[in-house]
Amino acid sequence: MTDWAQRARKLQKVRARAVVLERVAFGAGETNWWHVSSRDGFEWVVRAARPGSVISVYVDDQIAEVPYFEEGRATALGILEQVGEVCLGLLGADGLTIEMEFIAGLDDLAEFEETLGVKSRVFIGQFPARTDDGVTAVTMTVPDKDGVVRGHPH
Repeated sequence: MTDWAQRARKLQKVRARAVVLERVAFGAGETNWWHVSSRDGFEWVVRAARPGSVISVYVDDQIAEVPYFEEGRATALGILEQVGEVCLGLLGADGLTIEMEFIAGLDDLAEFEETLGVKSRVFIGQFPARTDDGVTAVTMTVPDKDGVVRGHPH
């Protein structure tokens, strides 16, 4: 297991769930998001991470899973008012992938809400920073295929 994966695994032991964000190297803003709640899920993410990508593992609630109509909508409106954009995602059929949307206004929010059922749970928050405090998050660059860590545009 790579150094970043070992650090992230230690952090995840503190809390049973984590949200993982991959900022894809040379991806022109492409991201992948996962909800990890088991060792198997975490190991899958380690294998799926692309060389050169920046991986952040968050164990706090900066991207929280909440019932949308009970508390998520109010949170989304507050974040939109404060920063102008909110991340809203649904857990994919695989139980691991978060299908994240970037909502930039009330029209986007209304369109997102049309896809939801009454009891929908969403992942919600501001787009997270590359936090690497070892307590709430770990962020590292995945080594290239030759094992060398290089800076790449993300």
